[in-house]
Amino acid sequence: MSPEPPITCRVKPSQSDKMIEHKYSVGQVVAARTSLFGLTPPGPYEIMRLLPPAGTSNQYRLKSLKTGNERIVREEDIFRNDH
Repeated sequence: MSPEPPITCRVKPSQSDKMIEHKYSVGQVVAARTSLFGLTPPGPYEIMRLLPPAGTSNQYRLKSLKTGNERIVREEDIFRNDH
C-alpha cells in the first residue's frame, strides 16, 4: 500500500498576525513615564532592542543612562527625549 500524500492547508494571515511598526528605533534615547506602581523610574533610556507586541502594544528593551539597569516597557510608557 502506498503512503497517503501529506495534507496541506493554506491559511490567509489575519490582521492580528501582522507586526505593528515600532515608533522608536534601536539606539534612540527616550524618556520613561513613571508607571502607576512606580516600577519604572523616570529618566533617559537608550533603546537596546525592539520586541514583539504584547496584545496591541509594541514593547522595547531599554537601558537606563543613569544606572545601566535594563527593563522592558510598552510603547505608550515612553516618549521622545528632546533634551
